[in-house]
Amino acid sequence: MTPGAGLVDIEKALLASSMWQTPFQLRHNLAGNPLVTRDALVRLTSERPPFSIAHGRSDQAVVFGESGVDPPFTAVRAVADLENSRSWITLSFVDHAPGYGDLLDAVSTEFRSVLATHDGPVRARTGTVFLTSPGGVVPAHVDRHHNILLQIEGTKELCVGEFDDDLVQEQEIHRHFEGHDYLLRLPNRFQAFTLGPGQGVYIPPYRPHWIVCDQNVSIGLSCSVRTNTSHRVELAHTFNSKLRRFGLRPGVPGVRCRLDAAKAVTVTAGREVKHARHIVANHLRKDPLPSSDK
Repeated sequence: MTPGAGLVDIEKALLASSMWQTPFQLRHNLAGNPLVTRDALVRLTSERPPFSIAHGRSDQAVVFGESGVDPPFTAVRAVADLENSRSWITLSFVDHAPGYGDLLDAVSTEFRSVLATHDGPVRARTGTVFLTSPGGVVPAHVDRHHNILLQIEGTKELCVGEFDDDLVQEQEIHRHFEGHDYLLRLPNRFQAFTLGPGQGVYIPPYRPHWIVCDQNVSIGLSCSVRTNTSHRVELAHTFNSKLRRFGLRPGVPGVRCRLDAAKAVTVTAGREVKHARHIVANHLRKDPLPSSDK
Protein backbone atom coordinates (compact mmCIF):
# COMPACT_ATOMS: atom_id res chain seq x y z
CA MET A 1 0.00 0.00 0.00
CA THR A 2 1.42 3.39 -0.95
CA PRO A 3 2.52 5.82 1.77
CA GLY A 4 -0.27 8.15 2.82
CA ALA A 5 -2.98 5.82 1.57
CA GLY A 6 -6.01 5.09 3.72
CA LEU A 7 -6.43 2.08 5.95
CA VAL A 8 -8.20 0.20 3.16
CA ASP A 9 -6.92 0.08 -0.41
CA ILE A 10 -10.05 -0.28 -2.54
CA GLU A 11 -10.28 0.21 -6.29
CA LYS A 12 -13.09 2.71 -6.77
CA ALA A 13 -13.82 1.77 -10.36
CA LEU A 14 -13.94 -1.92 -9.45
CA LEU A 15 -16.35 -1.27 -6.57
CA ALA A 16 -18.57 0.90 -8.76
CA SER A 17 -18.86 -1.87 -11.35
CA SER A 18 -19.17 -4.70 -8.82
CA MET A 19 -21.64 -3.39 -6.21
CA TRP A 20 -24.71 -5.58 -5.69
CA GLN A 21 -23.17 -8.17 -8.05
CA THR A 22 -19.62 -9.41 -7.63
CA PRO A 23 -17.37 -9.98 -4.60
CA PHE A 24 -13.72 -9.02 -4.98
CA GLN A 25 -10.56 -9.04 -2.90
CA LEU A 26 -8.90 -5.94 -1.45
CA ARG A 27 -6.08 -5.01 0.90
CA HIS A 28 -5.81 -3.11 4.20
CA ASN A 29 -3.20 -2.22 6.83
CA LEU A 30 -5.18 -2.72 10.06
CA ALA A 31 -3.01 -5.56 11.36
CA GLY A 32 -1.28 -4.39 14.52
CA ASN A 33 -3.74 -1.59 15.20
CA PRO A 34 -4.05 -1.37 19.02
CA LEU A 35 -7.85 -1.48 18.87
CA VAL A 36 -7.91 -4.93 17.27
CA THR A 37 -5.29 -6.78 19.30
CA ARG A 38 -6.44 -9.78 21.31
CA ASP A 39 -6.10 -7.96 24.66
CA ALA A 40 -8.09 -4.98 23.37
CA LEU A 41 -10.85 -7.27 22.12
CA VAL A 42 -11.08 -9.09 25.45
CA ARG A 43 -11.63 -5.70 27.12
CA LEU A 44 -14.11 -4.68 24.44
CA THR A 45 -16.10 -7.89 24.94
CA SER A 46 -16.31 -7.28 28.69
CA GLU A 47 -17.58 -3.73 28.12
CA ARG A 48 -20.16 -4.34 25.40
CA PRO A 49 -23.88 -4.61 26.30
CA PRO A 50 -25.25 -8.15 26.10
CA PHE A 51 -27.53 -7.41 23.12
CA SER A 52 -24.48 -6.60 20.98
CA ILE A 53 -22.70 -9.93 21.63
CA ALA A 54 -23.48 -13.26 20.00
CA HIS A 55 -21.48 -16.43 20.37
CA GLY A 56 -21.79 -20.14 19.80
CA ARG A 57 -19.96 -23.36 19.06
CA SER A 58 -17.46 -23.10 16.21
CA ASP A 59 -17.34 -26.86 15.54
CA GLN A 60 -20.47 -26.97 13.42
CA ALA A 61 -21.55 -27.57 9.83
CA VAL A 62 -21.48 -24.97 7.06
CA VAL A 63 -25.21 -25.58 6.55
CA PHE A 64 -26.51 -25.26 10.07
CA GLY A 65 -30.10 -24.07 9.75
CA GLU A 66 -30.55 -22.64 13.23
CA SER A 67 -28.50 -20.87 15.90
CA GLY A 68 -29.43 -22.87 18.96
CA VAL A 69 -26.16 -24.63 19.81
CA ASP A 70 -25.14 -23.79 23.37
CA PRO A 71 -21.69 -22.15 23.61
CA PRO A 72 -19.22 -23.89 25.94
CA PHE A 73 -18.06 -20.67 27.67
CA THR A 74 -19.14 -17.11 28.33
CA ALA A 75 -18.21 -14.68 25.57
CA VAL A 76 -15.45 -13.00 27.60
CA ARG A 77 -13.85 -16.32 28.52
CA ALA A 78 -14.23 -17.57 24.95
CA VAL A 79 -12.36 -14.53 23.55
CA ALA A 80 -9.65 -14.76 26.20
CA ASP A 81 -9.01 -18.43 25.36
CA LEU A 82 -9.90 -18.67 21.68
CA GLU A 83 -7.31 -21.40 21.11
CA ASN A 84 -9.30 -23.82 23.29
CA SER A 85 -12.86 -22.50 23.66
CA ARG A 86 -14.19 -23.92 20.36
CA SER A 87 -16.21 -20.75 19.90
CA TRP A 88 -17.18 -18.05 17.49
CA ILE A 89 -18.01 -14.60 18.85
CA THR A 90 -19.43 -11.54 17.11
CA LEU A 91 -19.26 -8.09 18.67
CA SER A 92 -21.81 -5.90 16.90
CA PHE A 93 -22.06 -2.10 16.80
CA VAL A 94 -18.46 -1.73 17.93
CA ASP A 95 -18.50 1.72 16.29
CA HIS A 96 -20.33 2.89 19.43
CA ALA A 97 -17.35 1.98 21.63
CA PRO A 98 -14.73 4.69 22.34
CA GLY A 99 -12.20 4.92 19.53
CA TYR A 100 -13.88 2.39 17.26
CA GLY A 101 -16.15 4.92 15.58
CA ASP A 102 -13.13 6.87 14.35
CA LEU A 103 -11.53 3.60 13.24
CA LEU A 104 -14.63 2.64 11.23
CA ASP A 105 -14.77 6.09 9.66
CA ALA A 106 -11.14 5.77 8.57
CA VAL A 107 -11.66 2.21 7.30
CA SER A 108 -14.74 3.08 5.26
CA THR A 109 -13.93 6.54 3.85
CA GLU A 110 -13.41 5.48 0.23
CA PHE A 111 -15.97 2.68 0.52
CA ARG A 112 -18.68 5.11 1.63
CA SER A 113 -17.65 7.69 -0.98
CA VAL A 114 -18.16 5.29 -3.89
CA LEU A 115 -21.40 3.91 -2.48
CA ALA A 116 -22.78 7.42 -1.93
CA THR A 117 -22.07 8.28 -5.56
CA HIS A 118 -23.50 5.14 -7.16
CA ASP A 119 -26.06 3.75 -4.68
CA GLY A 120 -27.66 6.81 -3.13
CA PRO A 121 -26.66 8.69 0.04
CA VAL A 122 -25.15 6.68 2.89
CA ARG A 123 -27.57 6.31 5.82
CA ALA A 124 -25.31 4.52 8.31
CA ARG A 125 -22.16 2.49 8.76
CA THR A 126 -21.66 -0.14 11.45
CA GLY A 127 -18.75 -2.27 12.60
CA THR A 128 -18.65 -5.89 13.72
CA VAL A 129 -15.72 -7.89 15.06
CA PHE A 130 -15.61 -11.63 14.37
CA LEU A 131 -13.48 -13.97 16.49
CA THR A 132 -13.24 -17.71 15.83
CA SER A 133 -11.38 -20.63 17.38
CA PRO A 134 -9.02 -22.79 15.26
CA GLY A 135 -10.83 -24.80 12.61
CA GLY A 136 -14.05 -22.96 13.33
CA VAL A 137 -16.95 -22.56 10.93
CA VAL A 138 -19.32 -19.64 10.45
CA PRO A 139 -22.41 -21.19 8.78
CA ALA A 140 -23.87 -19.89 5.52
CA HIS A 141 -25.91 -16.71 5.88
CA VAL A 142 -26.75 -13.43 4.14
CA ASP A 143 -26.34 -9.78 5.11
CA ARG A 144 -28.65 -6.95 4.09
CA HIS A 145 -26.16 -4.22 3.23
CA HIS A 146 -22.79 -3.64 1.55
CA ASN A 147 -19.90 -5.17 3.50
CA ILE A 148 -16.15 -5.23 3.49
CA LEU A 149 -14.68 -8.01 5.62
CA LEU A 150 -11.08 -7.36 6.72
CA GLN A 151 -8.90 -10.17 8.07
CA ILE A 152 -6.81 -9.10 11.11
CA GLU A 153 -5.29 -12.32 12.49
CA GLY A 154 -5.06 -15.88 11.23
CA THR A 155 -6.12 -17.36 7.92
CA LYS A 156 -9.47 -18.62 6.69
CA GLU A 157 -11.48 -19.39 3.58
CA LEU A 158 -14.45 -17.18 2.79
CA CYS A 159 -16.91 -18.48 0.20
CA VAL A 160 -19.42 -16.14 -1.47
CA GLY A 161 -22.08 -17.77 -3.60
CA GLU A 162 -25.17 -17.31 -5.71
CA PHE A 163 -28.18 -19.55 -6.35
CA ASP A 164 -29.00 -20.34 -9.97
CA ASP A 165 -32.63 -20.90 -9.00
CA ASP A 166 -34.33 -17.58 -8.22
CA LEU A 167 -37.06 -19.35 -6.26
CA VAL A 168 -34.52 -20.96 -3.91
CA GLN A 169 -32.85 -17.57 -3.47
CA GLU A 170 -36.22 -16.01 -2.58
CA GLN A 171 -37.00 -18.80 -0.11
CA GLU A 172 -33.69 -18.43 1.71
CA ILE A 173 -34.03 -14.63 1.92
CA HIS A 174 -37.61 -15.07 3.16
CA ARG A 175 -36.33 -17.32 5.96
CA HIS A 176 -33.78 -14.64 6.83
CA PHE A 177 -36.52 -12.03 7.18
CA GLU A 178 -38.55 -14.47 9.27
CA GLY A 179 -35.75 -14.40 11.84
CA HIS A 180 -33.63 -17.44 10.89
CA ASP A 181 -29.91 -16.79 11.14
CA TYR A 182 -28.55 -19.35 8.70
CA LEU A 183 -29.34 -20.94 5.35
CA LEU A 184 -30.76 -24.40 4.85
CA ARG A 185 -29.06 -24.82 1.46
CA LEU A 186 -25.78 -23.82 -0.13
CA PRO A 187 -25.68 -22.09 -3.51
CA ASN A 188 -24.50 -24.27 -6.37
CA ARG A 189 -22.07 -21.57 -7.56
CA PHE A 190 -19.58 -19.84 -5.28
CA GLN A 191 -16.20 -18.13 -5.25
CA ALA A 192 -13.63 -19.00 -2.58
CA PHE A 193 -11.25 -16.40 -1.13
CA THR A 194 -8.25 -17.33 1.04
CA LEU A 195 -7.76 -14.50 3.52
CA GLY A 196 -4.79 -13.68 5.72
CA PRO A 197 -3.84 -10.55 7.68
CA GLY A 198 -3.98 -7.49 5.45
CA GLN A 199 -6.53 -9.00 3.06
CA GLY A 200 -10.25 -8.44 2.74
CA VAL A 201 -13.29 -8.98 0.52
CA TYR A 202 -16.23 -6.89 -0.63
CA ILE A 203 -19.46 -8.87 -0.10
CA PRO A 204 -22.58 -7.65 -1.96
CA PRO A 205 -25.94 -7.53 -0.12
CA TYR A 206 -27.89 -10.81 0.11
CA ARG A 207 -25.06 -12.93 -1.28
CA PRO A 208 -24.84 -16.21 0.67
CA HIS A 209 -21.45 -16.59 2.33
CA TRP A 210 -19.75 -18.80 4.89
CA ILE A 211 -16.34 -19.14 6.52
CA VAL A 212 -14.06 -22.07 7.34
CA CYS A 213 -11.05 -21.11 9.44
CA ASP A 214 -7.66 -22.76 9.25
CA GLN A 215 -6.13 -24.34 12.36
CA ASN A 216 -5.50 -20.95 13.92
CA VAL A 217 -7.36 -18.24 15.77
CA SER A 218 -9.16 -15.97 13.32
CA ILE A 219 -10.05 -12.32 13.89
CA GLY A 220 -11.82 -10.14 11.36
CA LEU A 221 -13.49 -6.74 11.22
CA SER A 222 -16.54 -6.07 9.08
CA CYS A 223 -17.74 -2.64 8.00
CA SER A 224 -21.37 -2.64 6.82
CA VAL A 225 -22.74 0.37 4.97
CA ARG A 226 -26.46 1.07 4.58
CA THR A 227 -27.33 3.22 1.57
CA ASN A 228 -30.67 4.64 0.50
CA THR A 229 -30.92 1.86 -2.07
CA SER A 230 -30.04 -0.99 0.30
CA HIS A 231 -32.46 0.44 2.87
CA ARG A 232 -35.26 0.57 0.28
CA VAL A 233 -34.54 -3.00 -0.82
CA GLU A 234 -34.50 -4.17 2.81
CA LEU A 235 -37.95 -2.67 3.40
CA ALA A 236 -39.22 -4.21 0.15
CA HIS A 237 -38.02 -7.63 1.34
CA THR A 238 -39.81 -7.01 4.65
CA PHE A 239 -43.02 -6.24 2.72
CA ASN A 240 -42.59 -9.35 0.54
CA SER A 241 -42.06 -11.52 3.60
CA LYS A 242 -45.47 -10.50 4.91
CA LEU A 243 -47.11 -11.32 1.56
CA ARG A 244 -45.50 -14.76 1.44
CA ARG A 245 -47.24 -15.64 4.70
CA PHE A 246 -50.46 -15.56 2.64
CA GLY A 247 -49.06 -17.84 -0.05
CA LEU A 248 -48.27 -15.02 -2.49
CA ARG A 249 -45.06 -14.72 -4.52
CA PRO A 250 -44.30 -11.00 -4.91
CA GLY A 251 -41.76 -9.52 -7.31
CA VAL A 252 -38.07 -9.67 -6.41
CA PRO A 253 -36.76 -6.41 -4.90
CA GLY A 254 -34.02 -4.55 -6.72
CA VAL A 255 -35.63 -4.80 -10.16
CA ARG A 256 -38.40 -2.16 -10.13
CA CYS A 257 -37.31 0.82 -8.05
CA ARG A 258 -40.73 2.49 -7.95
CA LEU A 259 -42.39 -0.69 -6.73
CA ASP A 260 -39.67 -1.13 -4.09
CA ALA A 261 -40.23 2.48 -3.00
CA ALA A 262 -43.98 1.91 -2.66
CA LYS A 263 -43.36 -1.19 -0.54
CA ALA A 264 -40.85 0.73 1.58
CA VAL A 265 -43.34 3.54 2.20
CA THR A 266 -46.00 1.01 3.24
CA VAL A 267 -43.67 -0.74 5.72
CA THR A 268 -42.45 2.59 7.13
CA ALA A 269 -46.00 3.88 7.55
CA GLY A 270 -47.02 0.68 9.30
CA ARG A 271 -44.10 0.97 11.71
CA GLU A 272 -44.97 4.59 12.46
CA VAL A 273 -48.60 3.67 13.20
CA LYS A 274 -47.44 0.82 15.46
CA HIS A 275 -45.04 3.18 17.24
CA ALA A 276 -47.79 5.78 17.73
CA ARG A 277 -50.12 3.15 19.20
CA HIS A 278 -47.36 2.07 21.58
CA ILE A 279 -46.85 5.68 22.75
CA VAL A 280 -50.59 6.17 23.29
CA ALA A 281 -50.91 2.86 25.16
CA ASN A 282 -48.00 3.76 27.45
CA HIS A 283 -49.50 7.17 28.12
CA LEU A 284 -52.89 5.66 28.99
CA ARG A 285 -51.29 3.20 31.37
CA LYS A 286 -49.57 6.05 33.18
CA ASP A 287 -52.48 8.49 33.01
CA PRO A 288 -55.76 6.65 32.32
CA LEU A 289 -58.75 8.55 31.05
CA PRO A 290 -61.31 9.46 33.74
CA SER A 291 -64.43 7.33 33.72
CA SER A 292 -67.56 9.14 32.59
CA ASP A 293 -70.37 9.72 35.10
CA LYS A 294 -73.67 8.11 34.27
